[in-house]
Amino acid sequence: MGVDKALVDLAGRPMIEYTAEALEAAGCRVAVIGRSDRPAGIHSVPDSPAGRRGPVAGLSTALRIAAGAPVVLVGVDQPFVRPQTIRHLLAVADGDAVVPIDSGKRQPTCAVYWPNCAAIVDDLLTGADDPPLHAVLDRVPLHEIVPDTWRSWGEDGSSWWSVNTPDDLAAATARMA
Repeated sequence: MGVDKALVDLAGRPMIEYTAEALEAAGCRVAVIGRSDRPAGIHSVPDSPAGRRGPVAGLSTALRIAAGAPVVLVGVDQPFVRPQTIRHLLAVADGDAVVPIDSGKRQPTCAVYWPNCAAIVDDLLTGADDPPLHAVLDRVPLHEIVPDTWRSWGEDGSSWWSVNTPDDLAAATARMA
């Protein structure tokens, strides 16, 4: 979108506030990873190792600061994430990563990553490129949450819907009205 999506105005509030509120309602400690400022006053942590960027670097940082707890990874541009969905994802403890599947696609930015993912995540960061989150999912054991399961929670797929374009923002604004 060419702007800081965390601070994009959605119905009079920065978009990140919706995501943070849902995570807090699910009982999560919230931190914005990969930043040194405090968008909308929310605690933030720069990526470590310094110089690495992208979602895998952020996941590495999150796993490090979580001190053995699972990490719920949600994008700042996912204002319709549901606390109930996060609680259900956290309740699944039999995989290294717990990820919803929608239309045959894994949703890596509305997923839970367990501490034993850290070595694989850090190994991916030793390469020259900033790898995508799907590279993590390709290498760790997964518990994939199929549509029949997440629909039984009352989820409709909105939790992993991202605001990526001005048209998406207009649709999100209309939905908020």
